[in-house]
Amino acid sequence: LWIHAAELGNLDGGDPHLKAVRRCGLLVIDELGSGDVHPARLKERLHTVWALRMDRRLQTVVTCNLAVDDLRTVLDEPLRDRLRRHGQVDGLEHKISLRSGR
Repeated sequence: LWIHAAELGNLDGGDPHLKAVRRCGLLVIDELGSGDVHPARLKERLHTVWALRMDRRLQTVVTCNLAVDDLRTVLDEPLRDRLRRHGQVDGLEHKISLRSGR
């Protein structure tokens, strides 16, 4: 399932799309940090979605155009810590993919 990061931040708790995001085998969250409309709500959704997906061992790929050092502008410390412990950061030119849930 593919979802734009801004769209993820706009999903309400009972939205059927959010249920699909939580349960699909492979989730791609695209364009993290590119003009996210509700950054606080997006961080909340990322916490919820990543925690659930990691518990279920479901794969998640997040793409963004930020340098690794700039991730702190869109990910708070608990999310960055979770990625350090359970994920992998791959940089290709200026594109970064964050993979978690293995």
